Amino acid sequence: MSPLVTQVSQSRGGIGGPYFVGLLAEACLATGRLDDGLSALTPTRGAEMHRLKGELLLRRNDSNLAEAQSCFERAIETARKQSADKE
Repeated sequence: MSPLVTQVSQSRGGIGGPYFVGLLAEACLATGRLDDGLSALTPTRGAEMHRLKGELLLRRNDSNLAEAQSCFERAIETARKQSADKE
């Protein structure tokens, strides 16, 4: 894992932490650094983070299809729950 991934992952509890972890995961996805992206998302919390994890898993290896599908389903469930909590 690169020093940047380690630093951002460790700061996830701070102000803007989840936002920066998401940006880092998106950058890792775009540049093919799939393992770093998955490492940054561990543990995975929030709808967008579950979606990103699913994307990274699919890009990494087609045999991760079931796990990626599970991530997408969790993303949908989480988004629905977050939306219901706002009402």
